[in-house]
Parts: sequence; structure tokens; C-alpha cells
Amino acid sequence: MTISVQIHPSSSSLYMFNEPETSTAYSLSGHVSISISPSQFYFDKARSAKAILRSLTLTFEGYQELVTHETGYTATRLCSFTRELAPVEAMLLSTDGREDRDHNGKTAVWNFVFDIPVPGWLPATSTFGSDLHGAAGTRYSLFAEARFASFGEGHARGWSLAALCNSISPRDRVVHAKRCDVEITRFMQPEVEFDADAGKLFGDMTYAIDSQSDRPTRTNGDPTRIPEDVLKKIEVLATVPETVATDADDLKLAVRLRAAGLPLEQQRRLRLTDFEIKLTQTEHFHKSPQSSYVAAFPLPDESMQTDRRPLQNPHPTKAMYDIGLITAAVSSPDASAFSSTFSLLPKRHSGRHKLPKGGVSFAHESASESEVAWCKLEVAVPFSHVQVNEDMDWERKYGRVKALRPTEETPLFCVHHEIEVDLTCVYDSDVEGQKPATERLVFSVPVTFARVPPQRAFSAKDFLAIPALSSISSSLPSPIPSRSASPAPSTASSSSSSPSYNEFNSLPAYSQLYHPNGDRKINYSIPLPLYTPKGCDPPEAPPYEPSATHNFVDGKLSL
Repeated sequence: MTISVQIHPSSSSLYMFNEPETSTAYSLSGHVSISISPSQFYFDKARSAKAILRSLTLTFEGYQELVTHETGYTATRLCSFTRELAPVEAMLLSTDGREDRDHNGKTAVWNFVFDIPVPGWLPATSTFGSDLHGAAGTRYSLFAEARFASFGEGHARGWSLAALCNSISPRDRVVHAKRCDVEITRFMQPEVEFDADAGKLFGDMTYAIDSQSDRPTRTNGDPTRIPEDVLKKIEVLATVPETVATDADDLKLAVRLRAAGLPLEQQRRLRLTDFEIKLTQTEHFHKSPQSSYVAAFPLPDESMQTDRRPLQNPHPTKAMYDIGLITAAVSSPDASAFSSTFSLLPKRHSGRHKLPKGGVSFAHESASESEVAWCKLEVAVPFSHVQVNEDMDWERKYGRVKALRPTEETPLFCVHHEIEVDLTCVYDSDVEGQKPATERLVFSVPVTFARVPPQRAFSAKDFLAIPALSSISSSLPSPIPSRSASPAPSTASSSSSSPSYNEFNSLPAYSQLYHPNGDRKINYSIPLPLYTPKGCDPPEAPPYEPSATHNFVDGKLSL
């Protein structure tokens, strides 16, 4: 008799949305199948097969493994949930009545349905560190184990070759299913309405910059340096998108400068002549979970961690490190973390740009004293979409995989992005024939990269066309960052296939319509209908005007 157990999730991918949240959960559903087929022998025909199912457990396990030359092997368990799928009482599984007419054995199958809530704070599946002996990183897997007792096969004769084999086989058996990997992908969901013409999915973040000179030491009266009293009057604003899609072509950067505290004549002497932009990705590796992450998210306690309860599917290098075949290069126990930074600019892009015609003046010739103008600089910064095993020269040199990643915080691995701007400003001398003073202002601002689901331009009118939403469209709130707890797609799909638009945006997220406690969200900006006494015509309601939005335009607040 042959018994097999297989795991069949509804989808091999689980999609999560927006920032990790401890108050959200996602559904991972499917079924576990148990197949029983009688043994077949050349001189004997199978009659039936029976097995008593004592238990059927399904375990969802998430874990992080870090393998680098600097840290060696380290692992942490992110979560582990076990569900019993079999009935409380032992269940008899039998192929009686399932034999076919030509006496060939026929497999009987029983399906046990499962639905596991997966916490919404879990990090996305990813590969990082060394992949010399196989990919390591963040992984999620399903494991199933079935326990049977007193199973056997019935035959018409009292003695047969099948009965002899069955008599010497073990009476109890534990059958394990083949591991089933589940890929978790996290998306940042854009607001419901966006500027389709400009292709903007997210808003902008503006930073007031305290720029620093690249030459901190200063000598009084140095004619090659811009005077300190002039330098302090230069104001700098930098604007970047709140979120940059990892599949976007470039990053939009806007820099504005002015020296409103200087007389107009001095403003005209200030010019921006050239600039340099660096876009970097910094990866932080840790041998143990960060204390800040442990405080924010409910990782399993010490009794559930890998040193006391080994992973069911550890990385191959774990055994090599355990027996000393491979050793880490860490020189002291205090060296428990390290960082690595590389440029995201394309290889043939230097990032240095020189402005034509001697640069841009802080104040044009026709400007008046009362006019406060900004010197504007708008740049589309391209970035490389490098993936794992593409830049093999870099990976061989540093012993780690290289890839453009979303900005994220995880227990053992963190990714941060930053854009550094180097502005060269000159200050023309009022002495004829003297060279202008020069100063380089350097600053950096953080940038957030994220995966974004496929989008198309739509407006609130699209929601009105959906019958299921026509009755609630008037109460749709203004675009609110979603903390959706929607289940994973119910149809099976390949992990390499891209999710369709309808899969994400045909309905608003749960958190856009309801509060965490289940109460319905109310958009108070939409007025209630006016009261009308019986028998009277309803008065004409004033036209609805949405609440004013505030935008900074050229340094001035406009409504």
C-alpha cells in the first residue's frame, strides 16, 4: 500500500499591502490531500487498502537566514503556526468499493481544507547575503505530517505475496509531505486618485536643508570662499517622491535655492553652476535580531528560536558551520553587524552635471526688491534595476548578492536608500578682475523605494460604475493609506507571474472603509442631505466643494 501526502495552497504567492502592521492579517488557504493506493504485485491483484488516520498537522513557518563571510551563519524564526486538520477521533481511510473492473489498483484521495491567518507584519520574501551554497534570506514554507496506525490491505485469499510483505512492514507510519514554499510580496498601494498625466502615484516630501560646505575649516578673508554671512542666508529646499516604484524609470528630484535675506544686488552675484547627484542603497546585516524590531513586532520567544528548536528546512551551510568546515571572519564577538553601500546610478552615468551659460543666478536682472524668487533645479535621476546574479563581478568580489530592493526593516537585514546632492555655488566678486568665490554645498535626503502593483489611470467615477459599490460610493473617504487585510488571490498562480490590475484595485481596501474595530468610516467632508418636511419640495443643495488642499508653490503657500 502506498500513502502520499501533498500540500495544495490556493496560491503560491501572498500579497500584502503598505507598511507592516501588527493589527492586520492575511488568509492563506488551500487543502492537503492524502492519497492511498493498494500495492500491486505481478502474481497478485490488489483488493483494498485501509489506513487509520490519527493526525494530520499543517505548519506554516517563516524564518530568516543570513550567510555571509563576515557573520557566518545565523538564523531567526519569524513565525510558526501549526493546525490540526484531521478529526478529533481516528478516521478510517479505505479504498473499499474503489477498485476498477480490470483489477488494477486505483488511488483514493481525501482532501482536508485549511485556512491559516498570516500576520500582516511579516517581511517580504527576499534573497540576501551569500548564495554560494544556495539562496539564503527570508523564506516561508508549509509542512504537513500525517500519522497512521493499523493500516493494511485486504485480500480474497488467506495467503498472498502482498500479505507477506504487509506482515513484515511497520504497523505505524508517519508520512511527510513535500515542502511547499510560499512567497510573500509587499506592495505600497497608491492613492485612489493620482495625476495620470504626470504619472504620479504618490505625493511629494519636501525637506528644509541645513546644507554643509564640503570644506568645514574656514580662514577669515579667504577670497576663494563665499563669505560666511552670505552662505548662512542661502535657503535650500529638496523635494522627492514619498515613494519611488522599484520598476519606475527614474526618480524626480527638485531643488530650490534662494537668499532672501540678502540685498538684491548680492543675490544676483550668487549663481548655481553645476551639481552632482549620488543615489545609493545601504544594506545592514545583523547577527541577531535588532532590539528595535523585537520591540515593534511579536517575534517568537527564545523557546521557539532556532537554537532550541531547529528549522525544518535549514540552509545547507548550517551543518558546515556547525562542524567547523566553514568559519566566519568576525574577529570579535562585538562585531555583530556590518553595512554595505553601492551606487544605484547606471554604470555609464557619472551623476555630474554642468549648467550651461555660466549657471543660474539666484535673482534675475528684472527682479524687484519685493519679489522673493527661487532658483529651481529639477532632475530626473535614473537608477539601475539590477537583479540577483546580474552583476557577477560585484557579487564575486564582495561575496554577496546585489539587487535593487525595496526600503525595509527586518530582524537580520535592513535596506535604506539615500540621495546625495552636491551643489557648486559661486559668488561673483565686486572687485573687477578678481575670481569669483566658490563653495560646494552637500546634503542628503532619504528615499523610500517600494514595489507598486500595476496601475491604470482612474478616478472616483470608476467606483460608481461598479454595482457592488454604487450604494457606498458617497461615503468613500479621501485617499487613505491602506492597511488591507484582504485574503490572497483564490486562484492558483505562478510566483513569477505579475498580478493583474483587477486583482488589486477593483475594490477599495478594507481599511479605507472601516476602522480597525470594525466601525464604518464616515467622510465628514461630504454634507448630509438637507431636512425636508413632508409635502414640500426638497431645497436645492449647495454645490459640494472638497476641502481645500495646501501646496507649496515657489516657496509660497497656496490654497
